[in-house]
Amino acid sequence: LPTTFGGYVWLNVAPNAGYWKRPLAQRINYVESVVQACKQYGIKTGVHSNALIWQLVFGNRYAASNVLSGLPLWYWVMSDQPNFNDFSLQRFGGWQSPSVKTYMMGKSFCNATSIALMYLP
Repeated sequence: LPTTFGGYVWLNVAPNAGYWKRPLAQRINYVESVVQACKQYGIKTGVHSNALIWQLVFGNRYAASNVLSGLPLWYWVMSDQPNFNDFSLQRFGGWQSPSVKTYMMGKSFCNATSIALMYLP
């Protein structure tokens, strides 16, 4: 990344055919090691996932890590609501509140197909 990069690198925690079959501690340690590597280079990171995917990857929707739950969360949910009101039902991974939400996925608008809307307060 260029030294002028001021945004976030969002770590997409999603199922992977091979790596996620390892023991739970190794899975969490792997994601934490990616976060630590980013921090060494001054790269801000956040986590992109949702409750169902988190459960598939970590075996438990409530599996948490102080390192990960301290990062901004970008979650997605099938919803038509541009707010975080549904997060109390979607809570996972130790986060108390999200930073970004993707909703209304797969919609069409102005001849564009398969778009998703994002909510950023």
